[in-house]
Formats: sequence, C-alpha cells, structure tokens
Amino acid sequence: MLRDTSLRTARQPAPATRSPSGDTALSRPAPRSRTAPGTPAGLPATPNRPRSSAGGQTSAPRNALPPPPQPGDSQALQAPASSASRSAAGHSQITSSLPSHARSLPADASLQGSPGTATAPPKPPRTTLRTLLARERLQDEARQMYASLPEGGKVMKRLKERAGRQQPTTVSDRWRARLQGKPQPMEGRRKEDFKALVHADVSSLTRTGRVPPLMAVDTIRMAALEGSLASGTLETDRKLLLDTLDQVAVEQLYQRLNLKVTPGTQPLFTDKDVIDKPVQAGSGTFNKVYGMKLRNAGGSEIDGIFKPLNTRETGCVAYVSGIPKNDPQTAMRNIATVAYARKLGLHVVVDTRLAVIDTGRGPLDPDVGLMMERAQGRPAARTPPQVFRRADVCEELTKLQLLDHLTGQGDRHGHNYFIHIGAGGRAKIAGIDNDQCFGKDITDPAGIRPVEADPMTWVLRGTNLPPVVDVRMAGAIDALTPQDIHAMLKDKLNPAEIDAAIQRHQGVKDHIARLEASGRVIDPADWGRADIQQLMTRENSYVGSALAKAQHRQAGQAQARQQQAQAREDAAAPNHETW
Repeated sequence: MLRDTSLRTARQPAPATRSPSGDTALSRPAPRSRTAPGTPAGLPATPNRPRSSAGGQTSAPRNALPPPPQPGDSQALQAPASSASRSAAGHSQITSSLPSHARSLPADASLQGSPGTATAPPKPPRTTLRTLLARERLQDEARQMYASLPEGGKVMKRLKERAGRQQPTTVSDRWRARLQGKPQPMEGRRKEDFKALVHADVSSLTRTGRVPPLMAVDTIRMAALEGSLASGTLETDRKLLLDTLDQVAVEQLYQRLNLKVTPGTQPLFTDKDVIDKPVQAGSGTFNKVYGMKLRNAGGSEIDGIFKPLNTRETGCVAYVSGIPKNDPQTAMRNIATVAYARKLGLHVVVDTRLAVIDTGRGPLDPDVGLMMERAQGRPAARTPPQVFRRADVCEELTKLQLLDHLTGQGDRHGHNYFIHIGAGGRAKIAGIDNDQCFGKDITDPAGIRPVEADPMTWVLRGTNLPPVVDVRMAGAIDALTPQDIHAMLKDKLNPAEIDAAIQRHQGVKDHIARLEASGRVIDPADWGRADIQQLMTRENSYVGSALAKAQHRQAGQAQARQQQAQAREDAAAPNHETW
C-alpha cells in the first residue's frame, strides 16, 4: 500500500564562476533553452503539459557525493529522516514533513510490494581530495550568498544566539545566558515565529540573488547545514530548520497548481524513493502517465503509476458536471474520492496520493502529480461476459456504482476500472482515474447518466441508480450524516461542491428506502441468485451495462473469426475460372 515515509528530492546547486577580481561567487543558473515570455532570469519556464487517464515515473535522484565520515554515519543509513543524513558535493535534499501514520486502504485494496529480505545499502565510493575541495568550494559559495543577506540572514542569527545561551563561549554569550536563561524549545508561538524568519530569508534570497525560490531553499540548506554558518547550533534547531525548508519547498511547488498544503496533500513519494527511471506508460486524451518502481518506508518494492497534475481540465464530463476548466483541483477530487470510499468501507478505488517526481526536466523543476497503485487484473472492457455473472463481481461492481452516484462520477467506463480474481478466488474491483467527479452541477445521484432528450448529457457514461443493494451497503450509507460529509470534504472541495455531495447522498438514501419497501435490499449471500441478476440491466446497473457490452464484443469477435475462417476456406477452394 502507499505508506507514509520521510522523503527527499535531490537538488543541484548552481555552479560557481570566477569574478574578474578572482573571488569566487555563486553564478546565476543558466536560462532554459525555451523560456516563456516574461519569465524572470534564472527562473525555469514551466510549459503547459497535456493531461491523461491513468496508465502506468521520475528519474532517480542524482547521486550525491558522499560527505566525509562522521560519527554515527552507520545510523544515518538506517534513519533517513534524521538530520544527520545530508547530501554532499553540492547536492541537497528536500524532506517532506509527512505524518508518521496515515490511514490507507486495507491490504487487499492498497498498493503492496512483496516483502523481501532487506539488502544492505551499497558501500559509498571513497572520497577523493578533489571531491572534498569541490564540496568545500560549493559550500563556501552558498555561505557567501546567504551571508550577503541583511545581518547575514535572520535564521542563522537566531540559531547562533540560541546556541550561545545553551553553551556560552564568549562574554556576550554568558551575559545573555544569565539575563535570558537557557533557550526554550521552539514550540507554539516560538515555532511559528521561527518559520516566519525562514520564509523571510527565502524571499530575501530569491529577490537579492535573483534565483528561483527552490534554489534559494537549497542555498540556505547548504550554507546552514554543511557550512561553517551552522557550527555550534543546536541539533533540534537544525532539524526544525530542515523541516521548515522542506515545507517551504513544497509550498513553492504547490503554488503553481493552487494546491492546498494539508496533512492529506503532503507528498508521499519523491525522487529518493524511485528505483528505476520513470517510463511513459501512455498518453491519453489529457495527460502523460508514467510507470515506475518505488521503494516504500519498509523497504518493499512497489509498482506505481504517476500522473502529473495540470492546471486545466478540458474533459467534456467535467464541463457538464460543473468542474471549472481552469484550476480544476484534480488532486483534491481524487483524494476526496478515496476518503469517501474509506468512510463507507467501499474499497473499490485505488489508493491515490500526491508525489513530487522529476520526469526529465531536472530536479529543480519536478512534477507534482498523483501516485496511485497499479491496478491488478484486466480492464472491464477486456473482461469476458461470464465474469460479470459471478456473485462477488456483482457485489463489488454495485459498490463502485453506489460510490460513483455519491461522488457524481460521470466518467466511469470499461477502461478505468479493473477486475482481478485473487489467489483466494475472490474478485476485486479497482476504479482508477477519479478526476471528473464532485462537480457542483450534479445534485441528483442519477445525474451521471446520459439523457436522450438532453444532448449535453450524452458525454456522461453512468447509469440509473441500482435496482438492488445489500444490507451492508444500505447500512453504511444510511449511517452517514450531512455533518460527516462536510467534515470529510471541507478541506478538499468548495462549499458549492460539498452542498451538491450532500444532496446526492440524500438522493441515494431515498432510493434505498424505496428499494427496502419493495424487498430489494438483499442479504450479501444472495448476489448469485438468477432472479436478482435479472434485475440488473444496462440502463440501471454497472453489472448489466458491462455484461451487455461484453456479450456484444464476444459476438463481434465470433463473427470476425467466422469470416476469417470462411476467407481461408475460399482461398483454399479450387478456382475453376483460372483453369
């Protein structure tokens, strides 16, 4: 499953140049070969990238040159979140401040890697004198650039003052320690004030150094954590500085997409976790999609699909649903769908989280996108008819249908949900590509279907509400309250979209009440009954719709085979006209 872990993204500092006077100074980054009009010098242009349905990632982080051996280095390899493990040779890393325990879908519905024997990390190459000199030069340049800020940077001034009170070495430090006492932990208001200082230094360095914000973050990190500026500072203070710089970097990336920074949107994976270079798995109607192998916090290898986010949504279903073309908040709609599924216990969509991955433009211009598990099995559009008569498939597919009615998902088709028969013989449904849902204009849960009298709705792919549900589905939906929906979606969607979700939920509840009155709320063991399956048609059921399409597809294939056989027979028959 997609599990939380502390992650880092490798960053490459700017190279150094010699000034006419012979002094070493930090050069500005070389401009991109293609720069958008009006792009400031040194700031990478971000071209518009098309969007796609999910399919199948980023280059691995650049190999950082190893730092000189330090006490505790062996422990740093086992605890990557520790501030003791830092990059070298001009490389720095962005560590995401992720929650240590995030809820995820259960094991059978989440992205799992096969547990294997942990392997020892490769032995780093021997550090050469040339490497040490290069690192010292880069650190000195970063230190000079950071020290050029007013008062040498507010952050380091604050950290050195606190370190002096903890371990006074000068007369001034001793007097300050006597007057103010030992430094208190940076919590609450102190912590917020310190974060404000970090933001101020990043902004100041971006402005005075004329560098992109991400490069400013890396410069401060290198100067503070690998240079003499940080000597003597407290370990807890350095860790807080690192975490804050990581948060600033994430904020800068998310600002491009107007994406909220919340515990649920913290990036779960970065370049540090990529095992193999990302491989483009397809290019659908909207986005490029990449497949990649990743390593989770436990060391297991997992198979993921990465879809970079876009700032525009051009899907027809989105337009009909009321999803804005600009700033569609695609990430929030996917995250909201997963949250809704978990809340109801309908584990029929893939676990989806955010990730920051370099897809080829370099570590200073990574993509923010959706990382999801690679769905097992085959898409419904390639599934034979007999599978849709299985009791477990009828049950699971009805769960997906109910979830789509609740979320207003009008783009469910045979290529964005998969059917997998597990080793135990149990069928599993996995819906992917949950982008075009939670539109404010769909307030009727049956509004995800096309209506013959309204050509605008012909792009919708849903059906009417299901003709039968089981008691577990009915109980979960009935127990959900409008307050629950608001609490679940308030940090993901806007008020109009939340109101529409509440109305759809009420519509589904009313429909289930009518089913119960007519005896169509069944026991979960009854999904295999022939009389129950006969109720599910292509107009009112995902099961009936998928079955009808599979039968039509099978008939077409049989006819094609018959025509091919006839053609071979005709070719082999004697042709008397040529005698």
